[in-house]
Amino acid sequence: MAQAFALYRSGKGEEGARHCRAVLQSDPNNVKALHLLAVIRHASGKYDEAFRHLERAMKLAPDSAELRRHCIQTAASANRHQTALRHADAFLKRWPEALDVQIERARLLDKSGRPADAVRWLEDLDTRRPGNINVLAPLSSLLKQSGRLDDAEKVCRQAIAIAPDEAGLHNNLGNVLGRQERHHEAVECYQRAIDLNPRFASAYSNLGETLTTLGDHSNALAAFDRCKTRYAESRALVSLAHLKHWDEFDARLRTYAETDPINLRKASISAYCAERRSATDPYNFCPDPMEEIRIAPQDATDIPVDRLKQAVKVQDAVWEPSGKTTTGGFQSTGNLFATPCPVLGKLESHIRTCAERYRADRADLTTDLVLQWPDRYRLQAWYVELRSGGYQAPHIHPEGWVSGVVYLNIPDTGDAAEEGAIEFTLRGDTFPELANRPHPTIRHKPTPGDVVLFPSSLYHRTLPFDSQDARVCIAFDMVPER
Repeated sequence: MAQAFALYRSGKGEEGARHCRAVLQSDPNNVKALHLLAVIRHASGKYDEAFRHLERAMKLAPDSAELRRHCIQTAASANRHQTALRHADAFLKRWPEALDVQIERARLLDKSGRPADAVRWLEDLDTRRPGNINVLAPLSSLLKQSGRLDDAEKVCRQAIAIAPDEAGLHNNLGNVLGRQERHHEAVECYQRAIDLNPRFASAYSNLGETLTTLGDHSNALAAFDRCKTRYAESRALVSLAHLKHWDEFDARLRTYAETDPINLRKASISAYCAERRSATDPYNFCPDPMEEIRIAPQDATDIPVDRLKQAVKVQDAVWEPSGKTTTGGFQSTGNLFATPCPVLGKLESHIRTCAERYRADRADLTTDLVLQWPDRYRLQAWYVELRSGGYQAPHIHPEGWVSGVVYLNIPDTGDAAEEGAIEFTLRGDTFPELANRPHPTIRHKPTPGDVVLFPSSLYHRTLPFDSQDARVCIAFDMVPER
């Protein structure tokens, strides 16, 4: 095991994993080998495999606080929030004063669709540990998220009074004020956070977004440029487009085409501006994503839709989950394809076949979507059940490569032919209005069994509908394993 640890610490995780497996062949109950193998798999994003190793280790060493902590972290990373919550409860039963796990429990309650319980948990914790900014900071965020903006502001200011030089607290207050549309005050908070911590990337990013809302694109550009993240680089391109600084816009994109060729946010703004300007797109991921939509009517009908409906109904789901685009509906947590379920396994296999067919049909393209097609990828899937009036706001899937939807139930909307349709467009919500002509738009009103695939860089949304029937689908991303 000493050699396995040494390899892992030197950055040779896969070699360390091979040593762990060799140890486990001769000693299947070696807790250290199981634990290190889980750590290595977690670091490479293989959370479900990591969790399986941790569960084995936990059975062998149930009193290990370190293993239990890693179980919580890994289940949460895999978006298995209710599983993580169960492990957090077990941890606190054994070690009730562990503040980090008490705080994490609130986050897991929120992610499990119980935001009110999360707030109550932290409020109770605040009464038992008054004046602790590690409690007050997440409490203010949850209050903001729950719409209790006055209470969130009060808690933020209470925390700042205790620790006035803590940059993160000023950033949190800015977020609360922004939700109250007090944007100029929010700008002051972000500036204060930056004064306290000139390398605070999140504060620069939030400042840039708020200045964008205020229409101050020059200063938004400066803030995004100071942020120095890949996300901020894409947002700086949006600022340049608002300012119509096309020489700088094009120069940056040419550089990014060489240094950061697979950034789907950059691909989106580049494709939009190229179409609006009737110009050549210098960013080669997918310059014409509207042409790369594949609609396969009833392509999944060999997989019983009723059985798929039953399979997704038993999954954990959250009503209008925070940080997602689902409004007026439920969205599942975790990865459906991590569930040991034969019908979901059959669907995963079918989607992989669809993805390879999608690639083969585009073999003559010279875009990076095809040329850099990942050798290894995982399918991340979730289900969405929208109720009457529900919709999904325009969005892309920046961590994906190709995304798609399998439709299980479509409400009868009578003569309202486009209600409940999926709509594709190039324009994101914060992109500038360019060119005095209609935006290219494609709408598809699906039927059960339809499979739709499209580049993950393409903006799409679901149109609201008026029906007592639910609109149920399984969405998925093809996520490269880099």
